[in-house]
Amino acid sequence: NTPVGTSVFMVNATDPDQGVGGSVLFSFQPPSPFFSIDGARGIVTVTRALDYETTTAYQLTVNATDQDKRRPLSSLANLAITITDVQDMDPIFTNLPYSTNIMEDAPP
Repeated sequence: NTPVGTSVFMVNATDPDQGVGGSVLFSFQPPSPFFSIDGARGIVTVTRALDYETTTAYQLTVNATDQDKRRPLSSLANLAITITDVQDMDPIFTNLPYSTNIMEDAPP
């Protein structure tokens, strides 16, 4: 029941190159329908409702690319997001329908 728009993780990558070659941008490879990543800050955010009964875990690949104009370099990292179940199931009656007989003179 994590609300859409909630930040759930922050990835980090550094590049020792100077100037724009040392600036890193993040993306998912391939894009995820359930999570987005802030390209500059690496903050991962929920973009759609998550349901444990549908999917218990997500495996995402994060791409970090430097901004070198001549020859940009990139690196990949795996991000595993595990969904925790919350008590969201309604009680279910079993053995329906229920039926009983009561004598008209039965005590209360």
